[in-house]
Amino acid sequence: MSYSPNPQTDDSDFAAMLESYIEVAQPEQGELIQGSVVEISSEGILVDLGLKREGLVPNSDLERAGKTREDYEVGSEIDVLVTVHGYGAKGPILSVYQALQHQSWKDAEVLLNSGDIVKGTVESFNRGGIIVTYLDLPGFVPASHVVGISRGIAEARRRELLESMVGKEVDVRVIEVDRQRHRLVLSQRAAQRSIRAEQKDQLISELYEGQVLDGTIINVRDFGAFVDLGAADGLVHVSELAWQQVDHPKNIVQPGEEVKVMVIKIDRKRQRIGLSIKQLLPSPWDSVEERLAPGQDIVGKITRVLDFGAFVDLGEGIEGLLHNSQIPEDSDDLIVVGNDINLQIVSLDVQRHRVSLSLADSYAAQEPDISDDEEALPNADTESNSDIDSISTNQESAEPTNTINNETDSSSKGGDNHDESNNQTE
Repeated sequence: MSYSPNPQTDDSDFAAMLESYIEVAQPEQGELIQGSVVEISSEGILVDLGLKREGLVPNSDLERAGKTREDYEVGSEIDVLVTVHGYGAKGPILSVYQALQHQSWKDAEVLLNSGDIVKGTVESFNRGGIIVTYLDLPGFVPASHVVGISRGIAEARRRELLESMVGKEVDVRVIEVDRQRHRLVLSQRAAQRSIRAEQKDQLISELYEGQVLDGTIINVRDFGAFVDLGAADGLVHVSELAWQQVDHPKNIVQPGEEVKVMVIKIDRKRQRIGLSIKQLLPSPWDSVEERLAPGQDIVGKITRVLDFGAFVDLGEGIEGLLHNSQIPEDSDDLIVVGNDINLQIVSLDVQRHRVSLSLADSYAAQEPDISDDEEALPNADTESNSDIDSISTNQESAEPTNTINNETDSSSKGGDNHDESNNQTE
């Protein structure tokens, strides 16, 4: 039986094959594809898309991506994004630049979830903040997230600080990604907090009591002074500023002052550091016996009046206790804070840092029984450490992290996670 071709059937089969070929060969517009370079010509780079089709990356796109034809060679793999799909014999137009941008947005989303810190270059600024280029994407850092910029800062100073950052590399963290709106928001403050937290963990793990460090006074409060140790802040309680009675810490130290401090307490769980300045100063108790002795007459100034007696400043950082048992009942006008009174030394305990006193005209050879009251008194170390426990030195600025509409102003505060314009204590 002889075969006779059917022209109508052959035409149908050819049309089906052609349609199938075209369907396979047509990549979707906006599709990200990895291809291989098959030819480098004067027009650009010809890429095999693996779909029985080849597409062209024009020179103009290479230039936009910061690339040249010399960056590629035949056979090398290349990521491209289809910008125009081809028709018939005309191949698709491809873009290296948009492929890079596509990958950059994916990387930005990964960073948003991980919270990792990255570096970017400040390209420009405006009143609202700075523009930082990262992953070939323009990211915006609102002024409220720029270190050193606080709400209420003078406009001229604000502009000066923002302008000075142009061209510099800064650490930032991704806090918002919206690819549809081409919106990438970054934060320098959030990055600084993360970096400082890591440095603080390391510093606290390496600290030991008795260690001497250099620091800078960053804030002075009624209860003491905060000291910047570089990676963390510590507190010098008012009782550890000097050997003498301190009316207010500002009378001893000022913000910006460089100081040497000794570590006297470390709370690693709560990340608090207790410091002392007076422990590095000569102790007046080392030479007190050269100046004071039992039975000696002396003039002192009353500094505090408590239920069990009055504390008296004897000079050079030494305080004594005038117990109630040594105070006549008709001496209310005499025992007043700030009064100078004539006294005699009843006893001197150098080891326990205590001096017992009596009024000069009522001195008795028998030492008064004040042991219970004295045992109830906090010594300097106990007082400072207990107060350090009750005062948090792990303060954070109330600045935004994932929102860009609120700025913070805590320039007059102090404590941890501070920067030059954002120090806030709890």
